[in-house]
Amino acid sequence: MIVIINNVFNNNNIDISKKVCEEIENSIVYNPYEVTLMLDNILKKDIKENFEDLDIWNKLIVDIAREIHNKYAKHLIVPIKIKKIENLLLLKNSFLNIDSEVYVFNITSSIDYIQNDREEEYNNININDKSNENIKSIIIDKIKILSSDFLNNEFLINKTYIIKGSKIDVNLLNSSHQSVKNLYRKKPNYEIILETHPLIIQQELNIERLEKYLMPTKSIECDSKEIKKLAENLIGNEKNKLIIINKILEFTRNIEFDDELSTRIYEGEDTQSALNTINIMKGGYSECTNVFIALCRASNIPAKFILGKTSKNLYHTWAEVYIQGVGWIPVETRINIPVDINKGYFGITNKHIKIYEGVDFEDINVKLYNLDIDLKVLNKEEFYD
Repeated sequence: MIVIINNVFNNNNIDISKKVCEEIENSIVYNPYEVTLMLDNILKKDIKENFEDLDIWNKLIVDIAREIHNKYAKHLIVPIKIKKIENLLLLKNSFLNIDSEVYVFNITSSIDYIQNDREEEYNNININDKSNENIKSIIIDKIKILSSDFLNNEFLINKTYIIKGSKIDVNLLNSSHQSVKNLYRKKPNYEIILETHPLIIQQELNIERLEKYLMPTKSIECDSKEIKKLAENLIGNEKNKLIIINKILEFTRNIEFDDELSTRIYEGEDTQSALNTINIMKGGYSECTNVFIALCRASNIPAKFILGKTSKNLYHTWAEVYIQGVGWIPVETRINIPVDINKGYFGITNKHIKIYEGVDFEDINVKLYNLDIDLKVLNKEEFYD
């Protein structure tokens, strides 16, 4: 998610952005004007006054934002002061190439596009008689509504991809919330048309033996006293498996994200164990998945470790849990995507592409930096050519 807070005449723009950042988990304030200070000495005064007119400004801001967003998986809160609607639109469209969820808020009642046909798109907020705390609350409430609408409109529709690579198990691609539509090449180099459908979970009820998905491993110590005790405290007397899963999920999604550890794991380091992660309450995506699986297994719910992709460049982990009479249900263990317990939906979107599964990350036995799997969205024109 990228949130642009455009505040042309108010000097407290940074303060509002910081307050919003405090309310959005795993986010940072990304100030474009701090980034562009490096060009300060080579720009003339008249150019500086209209800096946002320059293509180099937009390119510099967007390229650095892309690096932060993709490498560290951060939501960006962007305080900015742009008076011209065309420049704001250019920046927004550029950010949409980084993340499909971009929101713009104008904190002023004086800007030239406060009343026009794009008013709903820019979420104008009149600052009269409002404190920064009031403005922050308005923004957060609006984001919740927009994000929910976005999820329904964008994240849950069917989406088609082309996936290429050599280390691919076609049977795994054709499971859970995704289906193989066409196989263009066979081993050793696959080229596969794949469709995701997050709200339709296809299940194989002739399930393999489940015992191994209840067993402890080196990184998932579901038999430890500490993890069993934590599971008991989280669950209490609850018997409904879907509610139990959600209680565990609420815990794992509150683990502080560790950027550096995620980078080291991508470069080949082993994942941090569930018990160690619980002790320090800090970890990357794989650590949140380890903790979630450990707590599920400690609660007698079989759980798999899933490794896949959520974009062309980003590998991601999540879990699948087994419910008697239903089958394997995918669960997003880290990103705070809304869930619907009544529908058995736990945050998997059309961007989650399942590629591998195992009892834990070590069982999958791949090095992320060494994988050659390419992924891109396939539009209708490409599909029918």
